[in-house]
Amino acid sequence: VVLKSALKEGEEHIGLSPLRKLKVMGKKQLMGITGKFEDILTKKEKIKWFEPEEQEKLLQTAWEYAHGKRVYNYTKKPRPKNLVPFMLIYLALNTGMRRGEIYALSWDKIDMEKGTILIDRSIEYSDGDNFGKPDLTKTDETRTIEITKQDIEMLKSYRVWVKEKLLPLRADINKVPVFFASDLGFLHSTQAWKQTKTVIRQAKLMPEGVKETRTFHDLRHTHASNLIDKEVYPPKIQKRLGHASLKITMDTYAHFFDKHDKKMVDTLEEIQGGGKVVENFR
Repeated sequence: VVLKSALKEGEEHIGLSPLRKLKVMGKKQLMGITGKFEDILTKKEKIKWFEPEEQEKLLQTAWEYAHGKRVYNYTKKPRPKNLVPFMLIYLALNTGMRRGEIYALSWDKIDMEKGTILIDRSIEYSDGDNFGKPDLTKTDETRTIEITKQDIEMLKSYRVWVKEKLLPLRADINKVPVFFASDLGFLHSTQAWKQTKTVIRQAKLMPEGVKETRTFHDLRHTHASNLIDKEVYPPKIQKRLGHASLKITMDTYAHFFDKHDKKMVDTLEEIQGGGKVVENFR
C-alpha cells in the first residue's frame, strides 16, 4: 500500500506506476479457491494432540530419557543426566507456551512466590538455526500466565540441577537462559523438536517408518485441548495462549469446542427439568 502510494506521487517523474493495475485480493483468492473441483477436495491440515494416557506416557518416558535411559540403545553407551529435554516437554505441555517463548525464558520471569510466568520475549532465527536472537512475542504483546504448585516444584527441582551444572563452569544462573545450549546460549532452533521426537519414539507413540509426524507444537495444542475439555472460559484460554483475538482461538480449536455440543444439549435439558415442564402442560 505504501509503495503504491509513493509511486503514484512520483508518476510525473517516472511515468505511469506499474502498481496501478494491482487490486486488493478478495477472500476467495486469499483462501486459494480457484473454482475448480480440486477446491472441494482440499482439506485444512488437522491439528494433532496427545490423549491423556499418551501425555502420561510421554512425560514418564521424557523423565527416564532425561536420566539416561534408552529404549532404543543403538550405541550401548549410557547417556549423562540432562533435565532440559524433560522440562521442555513438561513446560510446553502444561503452559501452552510457544517454542520461541520457552527458548527466551529467563529465571527472572518466573515468580515462584506468586506462581506466574511473564512472557514478553521470543527467539527468532533469521541469522541461522544456531544464532537465536531475542525478539518480541508473535503478537508483540506481553502476558502473564499462572502455573500450578506442581509446576513450581518441578521448576525448583530443575533450578537446583541447573545450579549444579553451572557450578564447575562458574556461570551465573541469572545470566543463562532457563533452557540453555552446551555453550550456555540459546538452544538450536530445532533442538526441542529433535529431542521431543526421540522421546515420542521411545514412548512408542510414533512408530518407526510412520510418515505422519507429531511436532513440538502439538504440545501447545494438547494444552489447549486439556483446557477446553475442562470447559475453561474461552477468553481465558485465548489470553493464556497469547492469541491476538478470540476468533483465532475459536477457529483454531473449533473441533475441540464442537465435542461439547452434546453436553450443551444435555445441560439445556437439565435446565428445562428433564421434560417435566412438558408433562405439566399435557
